[in-house]
Amino acid sequence: GDNENTLDGFKKCLRCIGEADIIIPYTINHEVRVLKRRLISSAYTQLLNFLFGLHLKYYNGNVIYRTNLLKEVEIKTFGFAYSSEILVKLLTKKHSYKEVGISINPTGKTSIFRLKNIASVITTVIRVFYEVHLKKKTLSSKKYRGLRTK
Repeated sequence: GDNENTLDGFKKCLRCIGEADIIIPYTINHEVRVLKRRLISSAYTQLLNFLFGLHLKYYNGNVIYRTNLLKEVEIKTFGFAYSSEILVKLLTKKHSYKEVGISINPTGKTSIFRLKNIASVITTVIRVFYEVHLKKKTLSSKKYRGLRTK
């Protein structure tokens, strides 16, 4: 990682275990990140909230999940969008969550803006959108309708 998380932030999230199925940290001191990263992070969060009907403040923090919930989700990405994929799949199943505001350390450069990482995130978002919104409808429209016999 980029060492942006603090011990106090982890402790604050750990104290919330048991209050919800999922504990989701979000940054409260955005100014420690460079403007470009803040803008892209905000746009990404707004896009995911719009596409999936959610209202999260952040998707890419060190989220705490109940273990049994993680076992019911198939995670297909290995890139930066892994947390987004898990959150969307669990929250669209209506699991409870609590958002926790944390302060982070200032960060330097990030590798998220490399072309292969951007492509991975875009691919993941498209695939998860299909899986959450379209796959069930496609499968149910192709259900076995029985054979006619004379």
